[in-house]
Amino acid sequence: MDAFYIIDCTSCTAGQVTFTPMTTPDTEDSVNGGIGVDGNGCSTLTAICPANPNAGLFVFMQFNGGEGGPVDEGGAEIRAVLMCVNGQWTFTQGGITRVITEVNCVIGTPP
Repeated sequence: MDAFYIIDCTSCTAGQVTFTPMTTPDTEDSVNGGIGVDGNGCSTLTAICPANPNAGLFVFMQFNGGEGGPVDEGGAEIRAVLMCVNGQWTFTQGGITRVITEVNCVIGTPP
């Protein structure tokens, strides 16, 4: 008998992720870009850090209160597509997949 696994990729809700608003001058509002569906019929959630209008500053997306995410050293908008896997939102970067429960945006000067 062949074994198979069913992956729940449609039961995630937007309320499972906190989009943290700007709290200090070196942060920006994180934005819920909405739920979508990928080519496999699985739910996606787009997390957005808006572009920084100040020249010379970068935009950095963090997850879960301090885990590194995508960065744009030119200050452009960042979009990260979260995937619903087994009822949890996940993000994969550099071959590492993490469960995401919070998104925040940081601005700063590139090194």
